[in-house]
Amino acid sequence: MEFWLSNGLDFSTEMEQNPWFQMEFQQPLEVVGVVVVQSMETDGGGKEFENVRLSVANNSMIAAEKGNQECAYYKGPSIAGRVDVVNCETIILGKYFILEKVLLEQIQSLLTFSEIVVHIK
Repeated sequence: MEFWLSNGLDFSTEMEQNPWFQMEFQQPLEVVGVVVVQSMETDGGGKEFENVRLSVANNSMIAAEKGNQECAYYKGPSIAGRVDVVNCETIILGKYFILEKVLLEQIQSLLTFSEIVVHIK
């Protein structure tokens, strides 16, 4: 089973430290991985999608930033238009799927993509 996010427009955060994206399911689901389609229009040469932690949680990112279970880490960088497939190291049950860019330096950055497909068991 899959959950899609695609509206014909690219998703992009504002410039911020550790930008993130969260998808809420109607009920807890077992997440096994994700497919991310990168934007064709990227100024950063794919650096907008690198050093990304993929997590699953039972509480929203806003409510419980530290209660997330990491399912995978995507080092990247990606490139414009590429389809990146990232499989979770273990299947994790949760109501929220979260992408969070982890910045090693105290700088601001973007998190961008065109489409996302979350694979569930």
